Amino acid sequence: MTAVFARLNRRVSIAAVLAITLSLCTAVLGAAPAHAIAAGSISGHVDVIGDPGDATWWKGVKVYAENDEDSWRAGLDEDGNYTIAGLAAGDYAVRFAAEGYSDDDDNNVAAPNLVSEYYNDASSWDNAGIVSVELGQTTELDNTDLAVGGSVTGHVSTASDPGDVHWWAGIRVYASTGDSSWDVGLHSDGSYAFTRLPAGDYTVEYAVIGYYDEDVNEVIPNLIPEFYNDKASQEEADAVSVTSGH
Repeated sequence: MTAVFARLNRRVSIAAVLAITLSLCTAVLGAAPAHAIAAGSISGHVDVIGDPGDATWWKGVKVYAENDEDSWRAGLDEDGNYTIAGLAAGDYAVRFAAEGYSDDDDNNVAAPNLVSEYYNDASSWDNAGIVSVELGQTTELDNTDLAVGGSVTGHVSTASDPGDVHWWAGIRVYASTGDSSWDVGLHSDGSYAFTRLPAGDYTVEYAVIGYYDEDVNEVIPNLIPEFYNDKASQEEADAVSVTSGH
């Protein structure tokens, strides 16, 4: 009888310890409830200066909040409003980008003819206006007016037979103004087109960069690079004037 009684007491002791342990765990967990911290956000409105030639241009504009580590994106509603949510506290550069989009029938639509820019009327990250965000707060930005872009088109041909029917694939055309530059390739007929360019004066360069053939061999066309208009250097190049909407 004594042995049996001792076992029972031991079981009771173990049960009591478990009950106390569980009670302590419950007390500790209940003492520090988790509280969600609301993220910050950036909101604003985008308008267009001029006629972009696309009634649904707002579908093709995306707004990015960027820092040194990452970026966050939002689209516009049909009134041109946007909100970028889920942001940590800190400083951001905000970029307004004209991009392609899909219509209601899932057909790809070219990007609207608008000039991309950074807030506040800046052409690059380096001179973009800094936007500060605080947790739980919405930073309201002034309205952003996007300009209708200009364009540069042309055609490249060779003065003699370069001995390579795919020479056009090895040519890249650059349009540069100030610290900004855009580049496009040639179509197989030698034509090229820049769109969504800011108004200003440009130098146009025709560079021989090469291409890879079907066997992944690099091919450099036997052509001499030049600037517009038959000039050997950027300093000598004729300026090409671009106006908004043309």
